Formats: sequence, C-alpha cells, structure tokens
Amino acid sequence: MSRSVGKVILGAACAGAAVGAVLHYMKDRSSRADFQNDFENFTDGLEDNSQRRYTTIPHTPQRNETAAS
Repeated sequence: MSRSVGKVILGAACAGAAVGAVLHYMKDRSSRADFQNDFENFTDGLEDNSQRRYTTIPHTPQRNETAAS
C-alpha cells in the first residue's frame, strides 16, 4: 500500500510540474510579444547636444592644504 501511495504522490507532483511549465510558457509567450511591441516606435527624445561643453580635469595632483604636516 505504501508503494501505491508513493506512486500517486509522485504522479501528482509530475502532473503539477507539467501544468506549471505549460502555464509559465503561455504567460512568457504573451509577455514577450508585449515586450517587443514596446520598442517598435521607440525614440530617445534627446535633443541635439552638439554645443555641449565638458570640464577638463587637470593631470597634476594638488597638495592637500588642510592636512597637518
């Protein structure tokens, strides 16, 4: 009797795993299509930054005036 109960539990676990895998696949397939649709009409919305200025960083290290000698 113990073997048959174990087989039933194992069968139920396998069936549950199969149903879960199918449901996950169906959900993933629909969300993947929605994800691809998000990028069809994508524009970055950034204006032309050709007049942008950058700050130059000096290569020589400066002495720390606040440190005690």
